Amino acid sequence: MIRLPGPDEVIVWRLSLDLPDEALSQCRAVLSPPEQARGERLRNPLHRRRHRAAWGQLRWLLASCLGRSPERLRFGRERHGKPFLVDAPLDFNLSHSGECLLIAVAEGRPVGVDVERVRPLSRMAALAEHCLAPSELAWWRNLEEAERIGAFFKFWTGKEAFVKADGRGLSLGLKRCVLTPDPLRLVAVPEDCGRPRDWQLLEIEVGDPLQAALCIHGKPVSSVQVVGLPPDWLPPLRQQPVRAS
Repeated sequence: MIRLPGPDEVIVWRLSLDLPDEALSQCRAVLSPPEQARGERLRNPLHRRRHRAAWGQLRWLLASCLGRSPERLRFGRERHGKPFLVDAPLDFNLSHSGECLLIAVAEGRPVGVDVERVRPLSRMAALAEHCLAPSELAWWRNLEEAERIGAFFKFWTGKEAFVKADGRGLSLGLKRCVLTPDPLRLVAVPEDCGRPRDWQLLEIEVGDPLQAALCIHGKPVSSVQVVGLPPDWLPPLRQQPVRAS
């Protein structure tokens, strides 16, 4: 049952971007003209399909939480590009890697989510130097070679989730947020972000070979649920709209 998260709860929905044609058509039908135009500018056909699937499912999901029509939702953009709902106190953030789409939803508190496929990278050492703080980099370099890949993506997704929750994205500076990987938590943030304890950083389990993290601003929540929906979850919504509970 798709529902509005409680005041002390965050729900992370795990969806697929590889939808059946009928569900993809249902996604495309509710997109705004600017959203459709952004998708059409993508040259790769797979990327176009997945863009429609991401933004269409986002609209259907939030509309189901709010008991509204998906095509009538109004989105705005913060200064650094983070999307938000114009006329509803519902915070959300989305991230995708391959066919996996994560949508984090909360009420009245900023959230950020990031998911990445764990894989070897040819320039991993250079990327680590670019985004890890000195203490993080020293710890990472002391790992065995086989452990560095997973550790790098744990750092990366944690930092990405934080800068997305803050709203400024990569412009905030990944080195300025410092975290410990086990357990995943923030130990330093930029001065204008408050204190590390003002942010709750969590590793979330979405299945191998994926690494994912969630960041929440404000008082720590008592419940974080990761809920998976099948690729064919949209057609029943068209026949019988889901009401928020």
